[in-house]
Order: sequence, then C-alpha cells, then structure tokens
Amino acid sequence: MKAPSSQAKGWPAPGADGVSIRVLDVGAKTTLRGRRLRRATNVDTRVITTWPVAWCDLLLRWLDGASKRRWDTLLERAGNAGFGIAHDLLTALLHAGLVETDESRERGQWKTRQVTFIDSAALRTALGLPDTDALRTQLTREISELPQDDRLAPLWEELSDFPPARGLERCALLRKLDAWIASNRFGTRRDLPCLHAARPKLSAARSGSGLKRCRISVCSVSRDTHPRCGCAHH
Repeated sequence: MKAPSSQAKGWPAPGADGVSIRVLDVGAKTTLRGRRLRRATNVDTRVITTWPVAWCDLLLRWLDGASKRRWDTLLERAGNAGFGIAHDLLTALLHAGLVETDESRERGQWKTRQVTFIDSAALRTALGLPDTDALRTQLTREISELPQDDRLAPLWEELSDFPPARGLERCALLRKLDAWIASNRFGTRRDLPCLHAARPKLSAARSGSGLKRCRISVCSVSRDTHPRCGCAHH
C-alpha cells in the first residue's frame, strides 16, 4: 500500500517513532487552543497479520460504521473488558499509519477525541473482509444488464436495496431463473437446483413484496411435487 505524503499536505517531518504531529492553527478561537492531529508517514497493513486475535476482533467492530468516529464511541464498542486492548490497538493503528487521531490538550495531557480510519477498505481487506465498494460497483454493473423476462423486473428493481454481497447472490439466482424461462423449460423448484437450494432466501421477509408481484410459479417453475401423487403444485 502506498504511503501518504504527509509533508506535501502540510505535515512536519515525523519523529523518531514515525508519527507526524500537526498543531492546528486555531487563531482567536480560544476554545480550540491546544489541539493537534497525529498520523504516521508510512502505511503498513501487513502488520495486522501479526496482531493478537483480540485486537483483530475489536478492529472488526470498529470498522462497522463511518471512517471517522469519536474515540468515546470506539471505547464503548470495546466494553469494560476491552478498555486496555482499545488503547493498545489505537497505538498500533497509529504507528502503522492506518489512523489519524484528533487530540486536545486538557490539564497538561493530550486526550484523543476523534479517530479517522485513513483507508477502511484496505483495513477490511487485510482482515479478510470483502471489499464493499468493489462489490457495490460490481452489483451496479450487474443490475444495468436487465433480465430478458419482464416478469422478473419487480425483483430486479429491489437488488440495489440489498447489501452488495447479498445483492450479487440474489442477482445470480435471478439470472439462472431468467435463463430457465428463456429456454422454455417447465418443472418444479427441485428441477432447478439453484431455486430449490435458495428457498429460505426467496421466502425471506425482505423479498416478500417482490415475490407477491412476481410469483415463481408464473415463471415456468412450480413450488414442489406432491409427495403422494407426484403432481406439481403452485
């Protein structure tokens, strides 16, 4: 990962620990006197692989939200048991160039007020999480290619409302159903494995309204075969 050019952005040269300190010019705003920003010059996401599991677990909770967070909010997510871990993790993140801290001076000591994750996407990738932005871009691209059968339109319009990973999964399912319809095939959900395996997802409350407008049975696929008579039921 490319290191940021701190000095080019008006940051002074880093100290021996690799961290640059930028004192804010507050002018006549006395209420903001004694405020500074801190961040490291070099960025290293690889160091995350050497961190304790407890640190990574807490970082996962911290990344579930905006990239700029109040330090008090992050401490709340850590809980009483993770109070010490939270401070150790913040120090490690700072020295690895992964966060920027906004601090104010109170009673002779610097207190962290706000933490900004410099590249949340890179952190998620380093932790083995999917790149949400990349998945959303992929979903947008998939949605732009409309299905052949207009009866799937109501379900297609709802894809953008889902989280990216789930939206892509559902989009793939609808693509298979669209291909099934285009091939003029008829049968039950058991005949189309992708539908049979996805029955819980299709019946989820989130997608209920869409299914009412576009019943699977209308699209050449009936629900199931009756266990006794072998007849397809809708």
